[in-house]
Amino acid sequence: MRKQDLLSLFELKDPFEDFSPLQDSRLWGWNGNRLALQALVNLTKPKIIIEVGSWMGLSSANFSLSMKQLGLHESTLICIDTWLGSLEHWIEPENRSHLELQNGYPTFYQRFLSNMAKADCADNLIPLPMPSQIAHRYLSHYNIRSELIYVDGSHDEKDVYEDLISYWELLTPGGVIFGDDWPWESVANAVKRFCRDKGVNYGLEEINWYIPKPHVQQDGVALR
Repeated sequence: MRKQDLLSLFELKDPFEDFSPLQDSRLWGWNGNRLALQALVNLTKPKIIIEVGSWMGLSSANFSLSMKQLGLHESTLICIDTWLGSLEHWIEPENRSHLELQNGYPTFYQRFLSNMAKADCADNLIPLPMPSQIAHRYLSHYNIRSELIYVDGSHDEKDVYEDLISYWELLTPGGVIFGDDWPWESVANAVKRFCRDKGVNYGLEEINWYIPKPHVQQDGVALR
């Protein structure tokens, strides 16, 4: 679905319109440049990608540019993040600078927009600055469905599980929901619990986990 069609549906203005990128901003993050992201875009050929957790945009740029390279010029990436930082950014002084606090409020959303504009990703990307559960209800309201969903927000076990439960509803049959940080016990436990509860299987590719959604729900328990 084209970006402009989604913006019209949401009745939103393009956040990149009249935006001036910060020239000193740089694209960075954790695990966002892994080949697994490109491979799953190639596999699913998504009309819409939903990314839960975007940070400074490394994975966002990977998704956006991968769609372009595959000729998916009418597809759109929806980036969901509060851009308020995670717990470790608030309690660990060495990480707090990333928040770029102004009057006590994080402002690094401007970094994200700058990185996307400078990486030539602004034309097929829509950021939604919302908590993941509010964004899920927002997208459900508009009956948005996605063939590929990347879950990389909070790494708390409860949060990961709740994101999986919520965004599974938005995943089309035959689509894939996936993430990284499998070595985190909290992430692995949430994925395993979700698969047990739903009776579906997960796969692993080094630190990446992925869960395909069956076209027809199968009886039984997940193999893993």
